[in-house]
Amino acid sequence: MLEGLSLERAEISKLLGKKLEDKNYKLAVAESITGGSLADSIVLTSGASRYFVGGVVAYTNKVKHKVLDVEWNLLVSRGSVDEDVAYQMAFGVRNLFDVDCAISTTGFADSGTNAREEAGLVFVGILTPKSRQVIHMRLLDGNPGLNRNQVRELAVLNALSALHDIL
Repeated sequence: MLEGLSLERAEISKLLGKKLEDKNYKLAVAESITGGSLADSIVLTSGASRYFVGGVVAYTNKVKHKVLDVEWNLLVSRGSVDEDVAYQMAFGVRNLFDVDCAISTTGFADSGTNAREEAGLVFVGILTPKSRQVIHMRLLDGNPGLNRNQVRELAVLNALSALHDIL
């Protein structure tokens, strides 16, 4: 269904890397739903160390709070899949790594065990020197047959594309 996704990731990684390098920007990532795939996609491009500093896989609320400084009360009251959580994750990783740009991902890849969860709901936080925004995606809208890993892959591709477009 998503043929060529790896090729698209490699291409957008290369294009994003060129923009970051041309602007002399450094990038860090904070990942939950993507579990390291976002960082992996960025380093597909040779020379990524010129603009990519590192990242944090914050899969639990404890890590989001202790490492990325996401407000505990926010995590408890709204849960980890939330627009403000995505923003605070991006802000936290930007500060942690002292970089110009940051991307964060949080969402539900599948329905899990909680009835409130919405499979395919993803928030991507993006911070650049000129922009601060959170992108809200419903990746299963129009794609109801996607599995967990395809949702995660689409989240990565959309996050990379969004930062590229913003820059």
